[in-house]
Amino acid sequence: LAAARLYAGGLDPVSRQLLAGYAGLVRNGDLKEAERTFRDIVQRYPDAVDAWFALGELLFHFAPLLGTPLGEAQGAFHAVLDRDPMFAAPVGHLLTIAIAEEDDAGAQRYIKEYLTIDSTSVLADLVRAGDTLLYHRAAAPHVLASFPRRRTAFLQQVAFLASEFGRGPGERSFAARAVDELW
Repeated sequence: LAAARLYAGGLDPVSRQLLAGYAGLVRNGDLKEAERTFRDIVQRYPDAVDAWFALGELLFHFAPLLGTPLGEAQGAFHAVLDRDPMFAAPVGHLLTIAIAEEDDAGAQRYIKEYLTIDSTSVLADLVRAGDTLLYHRAAAPHVLASFPRRRTAFLQQVAFLASEFGRGPGERSFAARAVDELW
């Protein structure tokens, strides 16, 4: 943030406001102020993809603290995709929400959409593994057996997502296996 502030004068108005919102959030931990800032940006600049994504991220990760329904994060992520359909990160968040809400049809749709946009990253590996673990249980032992060969970033994501959004003991056991492998 310090480095970004040095160059803030050369930034466009949206980026300057985003920087101010991030700075307040990081410096002061003020979620409500960050939400107001990001909402103000998308109201004033409705095509600002980065602002919609920042708002979606904030609502996704802090909805309970903000007293905001998770559906508002979904709306922000859909606004991102309306403006930039090839942005994989909002699709990944929508996938996570669909899994948490036990919307299997939606989750499977977002799996396909995500892998159409991104098929090579660690997150793409995670999406493929999640598809197998959730919807192709017969092949799940192969995914679990691959954990010792997986990258740390993959295992961290499995542990976080399965423990946070797992729908039952089965999914949480994947998190435990990932954590064991990380150790």
